[in-house]
Amino acid sequence: MRLQKKMTHKQRQQSFLKGYLAQVRLHKYMLTFLFAMFAITATANYLETGSIASKNVAGGTTIAYTITMASIGNIEEGSARDAAGNQIGMRVWVIAREQVDDTQQFPLPNQDREVGTIPLKAGEYMHYHDSVSESAVSNGNGEKGDIGMDNTQKFGYVMYGNRKQLMNYIEEFAGKGFILIWQECGTNVRYIQGSLCKPMIFQTYDRKDDKEGRYVTFNYQNKHWAQPYIYTGDIIQQDPVTIAANANDLAYASNNGRYNLSDNAGATVLATVSGIAAADYGKQLTIYGSGGANPSTIADNTTFNLVDGETWTGNAGSSITFKILDANTLVEVSRVQTA
Repeated sequence: MRLQKKMTHKQRQQSFLKGYLAQVRLHKYMLTFLFAMFAITATANYLETGSIASKNVAGGTTIAYTITMASIGNIEEGSARDAAGNQIGMRVWVIAREQVDDTQQFPLPNQDREVGTIPLKAGEYMHYHDSVSESAVSNGNGEKGDIGMDNTQKFGYVMYGNRKQLMNYIEEFAGKGFILIWQECGTNVRYIQGSLCKPMIFQTYDRKDDKEGRYVTFNYQNKHWAQPYIYTGDIIQQDPVTIAANANDLAYASNNGRYNLSDNAGATVLATVSGIAAADYGKQLTIYGSGGANPSTIADNTTFNLVDGETWTGNAGSSITFKILDANTLVEVSRVQTA
């Protein structure tokens, strides 16, 4: 019979360490396996659904798009004009997170990276900061970490003076979340960064009042992979247009992309649109349901092109967003459909 040799304290420590490291390696392998299975499942889902995927959000259906290498295609060299600096306009629209109506679906980008109108609470409007010319900057960077990318998105600009509005803005809103909209000079293209769940945080400010000058630099930041999107929605400076009860036509107003339905006396179908000019092509409009005993419906027809031809009903809390294709054609971008 062999006698078991008693382990020394050092040997016990080494044995424990070997066992611990073995457990760490096992957990690492299991984590890698789970990530691989997740990637395979996600890829299979993309292949099955194609470039468009539907998912339920807050009781409604929203259309989301999957980007593949095929949809990106070849990327050409570009031009010196593409690379020219100082292209951001001086006006920046600054929407506080608390202004956003979180009972409505926040718009998701479509396959063209376009985002529709941000839903604001009743009585809230979009306010702007006119920055020092050529001071606005939009930058982003990312670096591969142990598992994923470490992404940082930044936006900043300079405002003249030490005015009381600037002081109040610093005192009340530093550290809070915002959605930022700005315009590219010479193209009328607007860009948006930040969302309700991943806002741009008012991260730092630098106030100067010395021999060099009087000004404030504002800097916003978030840690997210999303790059700036194209904003095709409204700059909200007024309340939505009210569509009259029992109306079958949407009378479009080029200065307003939001429309509230009314309760109707009987069954009512919104079937046509009028008042769209060539300058409105490419814009988006959103229709909000009224609820009531006889909410308006929108059915698929030559004017309203609905995803999968599915009729939308204007119940309370429901909304539907369209892109204007031409004077008589609206194409559904997204919807929220409540019961």
